[in-house]
Amino acid sequence: MAHAEELYLSGKTSSQFVFVIIVIILIVLQALVFTSKSLVSNTKFPNLN
Repeated sequence: MAHAEELYLSGKTSSQFVFVIIVIILIVLQALVFTSKSLVSNTKFPNLN
């Protein structure tokens, strides 16, 4: 029974670790999208300033 609890706890911590990694990847992708949008809008219409 102790082995089952140990497996459960290790699975729980690994799933939380994977969740944190996914959140970090999503935040990085969102930052890349925002920076690429601002770069595209600045270079596409330089004469509108």
